[in-house]
Amino acid sequence: MSPAGEAITPDAVHAAAVLADLPLTPQRATEVAALLASWLPAAHALNTRMQAEDLRGLAPAVTFTQGAEAQEAGG
Repeated sequence: MSPAGEAITPDAVHAAAVLADLPLTPQRATEVAALLASWLPAAHALNTRMQAEDLRGLAPAVTFTQGAEAQEAGG
């Protein structure tokens, strides 16, 4: 179930594909919906865990030192 309590359905996957202008057969939409639905519980569990108070001070293992401005300027 999604955070709003809605299941991921083939219709929802198809609607997202249409918005992204991606061709998707009904069979493939069904397969994608099943895949996403199987991942969702673990994603919610990880999201909940990462919001725990004991992880507030946790820093990322990788940091990026070059800002977006430099990339936009071709650097």
